[in-house]
Amino acid sequence: MAEYKLHYFDAPGAAEPIRIAFAVSGIPFDDCRIPFAEFPAKKPEFPLGQVPVLELKDGTMITQGFAILRYVGSLNPSVGLYPQSDLMKRLRIDELMDMVKDIQVKTAASMKMSEEMKMQTRKALAEEEIPFVFGKVNEMIGDKKFATGDKMTIVDLLLTNMMEVFTSGYIDGYPTTLCDAYTNLKRIQSNVHADPRVTAWREKREAFTHPTIRQMVLKLHYFDIAGIAFEDVRIKPADWPAKKEANVYPMNQLPGLEFEDGTMVCQSSAILRYIASLNPSANFYPADIRERLRVDEMLGIVADVRAKIGATIYMTDESQKEAARKVLAEETLPFYLARIEKIIDGHKFSVGDNLSIADLELVGMLEWLASGVLSGIPIDIVDGYPHLSKLRCLVGENPAVFLWREKREIKTQN
Repeated sequence: MAEYKLHYFDAPGAAEPIRIAFAVSGIPFDDCRIPFAEFPAKKPEFPLGQVPVLELKDGTMITQGFAILRYVGSLNPSVGLYPQSDLMKRLRIDELMDMVKDIQVKTAASMKMSEEMKMQTRKALAEEEIPFVFGKVNEMIGDKKFATGDKMTIVDLLLTNMMEVFTSGYIDGYPTTLCDAYTNLKRIQSNVHADPRVTAWREKREAFTHPTIRQMVLKLHYFDIAGIAFEDVRIKPADWPAKKEANVYPMNQLPGLEFEDGTMVCQSSAILRYIASLNPSANFYPADIRERLRVDEMLGIVADVRAKIGATIYMTDESQKEAARKVLAEETLPFYLARIEKIIDGHKFSVGDNLSIADLELVGMLEWLASGVLSGIPIDIVDGYPHLSKLRCLVGENPAVFLWREKREIKTQN
């Protein structure tokens, strides 16, 4: 029996980049495919009732596809799918992965809509959002062989898979020509397909019953904890439209991390992982890939929750927003909070005995929920979870966090 079991539907979807990463790395795994009709009965077996899930030899189950992909990409360092020593390259990989995640979140939101609303949303995505992101990614790639250089990495597998999903013709509302204009992306797709290890995997894998499916889908005070100097550049909301118009930031969104040479990197999770890696002795993003898998899993769970909340923020119909927030408060948030509470049971912090970026991200979300700024979300919503309450206290009492909060400037509201 293989050391790893990958659970997913009998389809490429979110699991295919992980399967290919296993194959390219030369690591055996059990490809456990679940027929769609059987999934409702199997949902309770998985921590969050969703897949993909990576099952380890000891029975531990890990959720979050991106966390799993990073972990599998780290198992064979000689292959270099997710470099361990080149922090800048890893930052670029993470940045692109989060840009892909942004698209996944927006496309996934359309799946539960009425047919009319679904097609309107997908039309807007196909004509505006996706071309904007793909255009930026295409520009960032330039003339490189792969997305971040001359070697294939996990983000190349991810981008290739996303292009195949969008151009498959299986998802209504997305034209099969959607990616035709992005020559750099198409070159990467061709280079991935031409890799002998990828070719070998595709030839030997069993045929899918579903060729494709709809994808399931800073913390700047942290710089201070790591003891690294930075310039805290704050932009007033009134000044933001002009900044966007000037294309100061790659994706016209914040946060942005600017280097001394003027290089600008977006995507908060990518920035967070990078900063956490600058001071290895702090161990905020562990060097041990098994520990890091757990950190990435928690980051992914928090991102899922934030995305579900975020989907309600820009609703213009107040009655629709109120109804959506009611579902969040009574169903969605209790579901996730209870499972996070169970995950951290027995640990001092969220994924072990040491403070990590997972704790900062998780506590940041908990404080957001309890802040009172989200109408319809009761401020005591996290009070019934003793482990989460304890974690909030531990993070707040950390000397570096405490000192930063004491000395930081109060944020303006205009």
